[in-house]
Amino acid sequence: MDTLQNNEKIAQLLAQLTQNGQKEQAANIRQLCGYVDSLEKQYAAVLTELQGIKEQLSEATVQRRPFRVQISDAVQTAETALKQARDQLPALKEDLAFWAETTANDIRRMGISALDSAMSFLGIRQILENIQNALESAVQSIQSAISQVETVGKELREAGSHLTNAGRATMGKEIQPKAVSQEGRVQTGVLAPMRGTNAMLTGMSRTADAAVASIDRLERTAEQNRGKRERTSVRQKLEQKKEIVSQAPPTSPQLGKRKSEVVL
Repeated sequence: MDTLQNNEKIAQLLAQLTQNGQKEQAANIRQLCGYVDSLEKQYAAVLTELQGIKEQLSEATVQRRPFRVQISDAVQTAETALKQARDQLPALKEDLAFWAETTANDIRRMGISALDSAMSFLGIRQILENIQNALESAVQSIQSAISQVETVGKELREAGSHLTNAGRATMGKEIQPKAVSQEGRVQTGVLAPMRGTNAMLTGMSRTADAAVASIDRLERTAEQNRGKRERTSVRQKLEQKKEIVSQAPPTSPQLGKRKSEVVL
């Protein structure tokens, strides 16, 4: 798998930024690439986890069938959202590499000030926001299924407790209160992979958030640098103007002349 952190175009831009003293910008770009690479790795892991849950569902015993519908629908929704997001990763990596190459060329031609105007991430930000939305959809789907399975499991345990006590009452035996808060073995076996998947999806969502935050920092720093350079440029022009004025030869005030009398 080709990573952005090993991409030659990214590496060239980072080298240029470091040489020009833009270490903060270089660090943010390096972080952004790391987040994108991390997302790609996490996708593979979570899709494998979802596939494992689907296989468990296909082999579900009678005991686990009450949870089958909730889990199956949630897994399908999450898997669809994840695949849609994953399909955008190649375009995201390609856009970042192209942006790096273009920015590096601009810096070579126009100097480091070209970096300030190059910090336009509209297309890249849009892809990341699409990924964020897909991940949020997947997280909500899995969390909803977990909640439903927890509720169904509790109701089944309560029903079982009531039936047991009803039988004891019929036989004249003392009713024994039974705690129903603890999950049974079957429910735990169903929920464990779901909770693991939820943790992975939540981690991916945070990674996408961090990637967008890196773009925010890059744009904010570029805006600040652009403002500094503009103020410096204006100040230099004023100083140059003052210098020109100071070096100009003093002009003698033109003496006013009286009208000469007509000489006859």
